[in-house]
Amino acid sequence: LVLFIAGAILGKNIGAKYLIGYNSDLIAAIGGFAALIISIFLIKLISMRTATKEEYKPYIEEIISP
Repeated sequence: LVLFIAGAILGKNIGAKYLIGYNSDLIAAIGGFAALIISIFLIKLISMRTATKEEYKPYIEEIISP
């Protein structure tokens, strides 16, 4: 969510400054969604890396009998 908002703000500023002929709100929406997609990809990549490490996998230390 944070990167979505940051991408929208960055897109709005870039749209207003460099892309004069285009609607800056459209550029803000494109920037926001692009940042959202990149953040989801990064989270998935980090999740896949940590899923293979033994130190992050749960294990049973002790079974307590009732």
